[in-house]
Amino acid sequence: MLSIEYRGSKRLLTHLKAYCNKMAQVVNNEKLLVHFFQDSLSDATLVWYIKLNNTEIHGWEDLVGAFVKKYKFNMDIALDKSSLLMMEKGSKETV
Repeated sequence: MLSIEYRGSKRLLTHLKAYCNKMAQVVNNEKLLVHFFQDSLSDATLVWYIKLNNTEIHGWEDLVGAFVKKYKFNMDIALDKSSLLMMEKGSKETV
């Protein structure tokens, strides 16, 4: 099993990149990338993967597209510490 697990947190793209880095030796084999992706998931994300309609997933791009579509909202709403530190109050905003 891979040592990286995605549980639905905000680091969606980081997870995909880490997964591809872990799978570097088979990155040209889409079937293996798709097959072993489930090992990088846990909790609700693993349940989501198991319930995927296999007729809609023809390769790695389809899987990544479905994954990003499902969990993209986390990227939009969840800010990490460095993002919060970079924020500034606008001139017309109150605290």
